[in-house]
Amino acid sequence: MARDARSSAGEVSVGLLVFGVLALLALGASATLLLPVSDPANSARARGEPRNYSPVALEGRQVYFREGCAYCHTQLVRDTLADSYLGPTPSQPGEYLGAVPVLAGAERVGPDLSCVGDRFEKEDDILAFLKNPRDPAFRRAASIMPSYSWLPGTELQALASYLKSLSCRK
Repeated sequence: MARDARSSAGEVSVGLLVFGVLALLALGASATLLLPVSDPANSARARGEPRNYSPVALEGRQVYFREGCAYCHTQLVRDTLADSYLGPTPSQPGEYLGAVPVLAGAERVGPDLSCVGDRFEKEDDILAFLKNPRDPAFRRAASIMPSYSWLPGTELQALASYLKSLSCRK
């Protein structure tokens, strides 16, 4: 009789454990699916104007993605004091609307590139920087950014065009 009570209690514990695990999985799955759909940042009502890129800049965006530039550079001005010098206003979700993939970046090993097009006079200046980031003219002697001079000329020009298009001036 005592043995039956113990096995019955064990079955209840296992049943509760299985139910708890399934409930947590269902909760996680629903949150994973429902939260992005309900986030206003992912809708057409999101504030901020999406960027429009020329065909050459779009090619440069692909080079930027392929070369992993987003691993070291962000394109996101946060609403913090630390980011106040990066752009005139914090980035808005609508600015990334239709951008697939979104290249907001994850870390700032290098400077934020949200408004990098405003920091250079001409595309040729960006091109020269991409070829030799440690050139004394750029005052970045300690830069750890690699040179991209090995890229074919058309890809390098497209990358420079993409970076020049990242402007915060309206």
